[in-house]
Amino acid sequence: MTVTYSDNPEDCDSPRATCEWDRSVALYGHAYNRVLADRHEFPHRDVCRLLTKSDSVAPRTDEEMILSSATPVRKVRGPVRTLHEAARRGTTSEIRRMIQAGAVVDDVDPFGFTPLAWATARGREGAVDTLLSAGADPLSGVSYFRAKRTPLWLAIRLGRKSVVERMLRAGIMARIPLGEPAFVEAAMASGDPEILAGVLAGAESSAVTAPD
Repeated sequence: MTVTYSDNPEDCDSPRATCEWDRSVALYGHAYNRVLADRHEFPHRDVCRLLTKSDSVAPRTDEEMILSSATPVRKVRGPVRTLHEAARRGTTSEIRRMIQAGAVVDDVDPFGFTPLAWATARGREGAVDTLLSAGADPLSGVSYFRAKRTPLWLAIRLGRKSVVERMLRAGIMARIPLGEPAFVEAAMASGDPEILAGVLAGAESSAVTAPD
């Protein structure tokens, strides 16, 4: 069933009663989400926003949605409640405090991102350093989202050269399965020849040292 959100039930291709019900549910959900996203307690206020009538509702690729994470949808102030939020804001003191209090450094949030992935996406180099020093894994967070939500992929694709260099120093390419093209493709898409050279060199090195 296809449901068209519209003020005019005639725009819906299902029976009128079904369309009116779906519209009422959509309106309720829209109002609920607006209240939720505007609350200071909501930890994703800088990530989530409500669509307006002027927004395009065309489906976006997974990569487009991931790359959009680099730009906050709004400025937020007030207390930092999660390690992911601290990483997005780049508040290194909060990152250290939360880790010392027992926060899991490679915890994956509902978006499939670890704190290091968020710090990388937002270009928070101080937060990146703090998280790496605490043992954060540049390849963590793959789960079912695969390579494109890892901190390393984000750093490469977004052209965060200094972050890529920090991550590659650990010989991390040796842990990437041979034949995984995502990181080389990301380096090519970044448009940065130095990043591409570094990733290719790491990939060649890992191929040479891989066990038979």
